[in-house]
Amino acid sequence: MALALISFSVSASVTSEKDDENSRVSSELRLHSTSDDVYGSPWEFPEFTNEIIDSYVPFIFRTKKSAEITELRVILSVSEKGKIAGYKVIKEDADKGLKERVGFVLRQLPRPQSVVGFEQHESTDFLLIIKN
Repeated sequence: MALALISFSVSASVTSEKDDENSRVSSELRLHSTSDDVYGSPWEFPEFTNEIIDSYVPFIFRTKKSAEITELRVILSVSEKGKIAGYKVIKEDADKGLKERVGFVLRQLPRPQSVVGFEQHESTDFLLIIKN
Protein backbone atom coordinates (compact mmCIF):
# COMPACT_ATOMS: atom_id res chain seq x y z
CA MET A 1 0.00 0.00 0.00
CA ALA A 2 1.47 3.36 -1.02
CA LEU A 3 1.15 6.55 0.96
CA ALA A 4 0.51 9.72 -0.98
CA LEU A 5 -0.13 13.14 0.48
CA ILE A 6 -2.78 15.55 -0.64
CA SER A 7 -3.20 18.66 1.40
CA PHE A 8 -6.24 20.91 1.38
CA SER A 9 -5.48 24.12 3.24
CA VAL A 10 -8.67 25.77 4.35
CA SER A 11 -9.03 29.14 6.03
CA ALA A 12 -12.44 30.25 7.17
CA SER A 13 -13.67 33.39 8.84
CA VAL A 14 -17.18 34.29 9.89
CA THR A 15 -18.42 37.86 9.91
CA SER A 16 -21.88 39.04 10.81
CA GLU A 17 -23.54 42.32 9.95
CA LYS A 18 -26.22 44.01 12.05
CA ASP A 19 -28.32 44.83 8.97
CA ASP A 20 -28.48 41.20 7.92
CA GLU A 21 -29.95 38.59 10.25
CA ASN A 22 -27.93 35.78 8.68
CA SER A 23 -24.21 35.50 9.19
CA ARG A 24 -22.03 35.62 6.13
CA VAL A 25 -19.31 33.05 5.79
CA SER A 26 -16.28 33.71 3.65
CA SER A 27 -13.64 31.09 3.21
CA GLU A 28 -10.58 30.48 1.14
CA LEU A 29 -9.31 27.13 -0.05
CA ARG A 30 -6.14 26.14 -1.85
CA LEU A 31 -5.20 22.70 -3.12
CA HIS A 32 -1.63 21.50 -2.82
CA SER A 33 -1.43 18.12 -4.49
CA THR A 34 1.87 16.33 -4.27
CA SER A 35 0.53 12.84 -4.87
CA ASP A 36 1.57 12.38 -8.50
CA ASP A 37 4.66 14.62 -8.45
CA VAL A 38 6.55 13.31 -5.43
CA TYR A 39 5.00 10.09 -4.26
CA GLY A 40 3.88 8.53 -7.53
CA SER A 41 0.26 7.86 -6.60
CA PRO A 42 -1.89 6.21 -9.28
CA TRP A 43 -4.88 8.29 -8.11
CA GLU A 44 -5.61 12.02 -7.96
CA PHE A 45 -8.66 14.07 -7.04
CA PRO A 46 -10.22 16.50 -9.55
CA GLU A 47 -9.48 20.21 -9.11
CA PHE A 48 -13.10 21.05 -8.18
CA THR A 49 -12.67 18.98 -5.01
CA ASN A 50 -11.44 22.26 -3.48
CA GLU A 51 -14.80 23.92 -3.98
CA ILE A 52 -16.71 21.01 -2.50
CA ILE A 53 -14.64 20.94 0.69
CA ASP A 54 -14.71 24.75 0.86
CA SER A 55 -18.50 24.78 0.82
CA TYR A 56 -18.64 22.40 3.82
CA VAL A 57 -16.10 24.15 6.10
CA PRO A 58 -18.78 25.93 8.19
CA PHE A 59 -20.60 22.60 8.53
CA ILE A 60 -17.48 20.73 9.68
CA PHE A 61 -16.50 23.32 12.29
CA ARG A 62 -19.99 24.37 13.39
CA THR A 63 -19.89 23.54 17.11
CA LYS A 64 -17.99 25.41 19.81
CA LYS A 65 -15.68 22.48 20.46
CA SER A 66 -14.87 21.86 16.80
CA ALA A 67 -14.43 25.60 16.14
CA GLU A 68 -11.51 25.55 18.58
CA ILE A 69 -9.63 23.04 16.39
CA THR A 70 -7.06 24.76 14.20
CA GLU A 71 -6.03 21.80 12.05
CA LEU A 72 -7.88 18.60 11.25
CA ARG A 73 -6.05 15.66 9.66
CA VAL A 74 -7.90 12.84 7.96
CA ILE A 75 -6.46 9.75 6.28
CA LEU A 76 -8.48 8.79 3.18
CA SER A 77 -8.14 5.24 1.91
CA VAL A 78 -8.73 4.82 -1.83
CA SER A 79 -9.27 1.28 -3.13
CA GLU A 80 -7.65 -0.19 -6.22
CA LYS A 81 -10.90 0.58 -8.09
CA GLY A 82 -10.76 4.30 -7.26
CA LYS A 83 -13.43 4.44 -4.56
CA ILE A 84 -12.97 6.05 -1.17
CA ALA A 85 -12.92 2.90 0.94
CA GLY A 86 -12.54 4.47 4.37
CA TYR A 87 -11.24 7.32 6.47
CA LYS A 88 -9.75 7.98 9.87
CA VAL A 89 -9.75 11.31 11.71
CA ILE A 90 -6.36 11.83 13.34
CA LYS A 91 -7.35 14.14 16.16
CA GLU A 92 -7.44 12.86 19.72
CA ASP A 93 -10.02 15.34 20.97
CA ALA A 94 -12.35 15.04 17.96
CA ASP A 95 -15.84 14.22 19.14
CA LYS A 96 -18.26 11.80 17.52
CA GLY A 97 -20.22 14.59 15.80
CA LEU A 98 -17.11 16.01 14.14
CA LYS A 99 -16.14 12.57 12.84
CA GLU A 100 -19.65 12.03 11.47
CA ARG A 101 -19.67 15.45 9.76
CA VAL A 102 -16.29 14.70 8.16
CA GLY A 103 -17.64 11.35 6.97
CA PHE A 104 -20.64 13.08 5.40
CA VAL A 105 -18.38 15.55 3.56
CA LEU A 106 -16.10 12.78 2.32
CA ARG A 107 -19.09 10.95 0.86
CA GLN A 108 -19.83 14.07 -1.21
CA LEU A 109 -16.37 14.05 -2.84
CA PRO A 110 -15.94 12.84 -6.41
CA ARG A 111 -14.13 9.59 -7.12
CA PRO A 112 -10.39 9.94 -7.59
CA GLN A 113 -9.23 9.73 -11.19
CA SER A 114 -6.52 7.41 -12.39
CA VAL A 115 -3.22 9.02 -13.35
CA VAL A 116 -2.05 8.26 -16.88
CA GLY A 117 1.10 6.17 -17.01
CA PHE A 118 0.39 3.65 -14.28
CA GLU A 119 -0.12 0.04 -15.33
CA GLN A 120 -1.44 -1.08 -11.95
CA HIS A 121 -3.71 1.01 -9.80
CA GLU A 122 -3.21 -0.12 -6.22
CA SER A 123 -4.92 1.10 -3.08
CA THR A 124 -3.53 4.36 -1.73
CA ASP A 125 -3.86 6.44 1.43
CA PHE A 126 -4.15 10.23 1.21
CA LEU A 127 -3.63 12.71 4.02
CA LEU A 128 -6.29 15.42 4.01
CA ILE A 129 -5.39 18.50 6.06
CA ILE A 130 -8.18 20.99 6.77
CA LYS A 131 -7.13 24.16 8.57
CA ASN A 132 -9.78 26.20 10.33
